[in-house]
Amino acid sequence: WWTTASDNCDYVGYHLVTINNAAENTWLKTQMDILSATDENWWIGLNDRSSEGSFVWDDGGTSTPSYRNWNPGEPNASDWREDCVEFYQSSATWNDRGCNAGRYYICEAE
Repeated sequence: WWTTASDNCDYVGYHLVTINNAAENTWLKTQMDILSATDENWWIGLNDRSSEGSFVWDDGGTSTPSYRNWNPGEPNASDWREDCVEFYQSSATWNDRGCNAGRYYICEAE
C-alpha cells in the first residue's frame, strides 16, 4: 500500500509528504483533522526500505532527516519488515510499519 500511495503521488507529479519541522508536523495534523473526523493513520514519505534504520524521504532525499517525531519506543522494526512510516492522527507522532498496511496518504508538490 505504501508503494501504491507513492506511485499514485508520482503519477500526478507529487511525492508522499515530507515533514521538515514541528510547525509542518502540527500543520499536517490540522489538515488530517479537517479531512477525517475519525483518528486515522496516514502514510508519510519517510521510509527505510533501502537500508534498515536509515530513514530517507520519498522526495528523493538521501540524508537522515533532521526532524523526527517518533511515537515513544519507535522506530522499533518489531517484525523486521517495518520499512514505511505512518503518521498517527490522534497524537501527531510517527510509527514504523509494514508497507502493506492500508492507510490514507497525503501527497505534496515536488
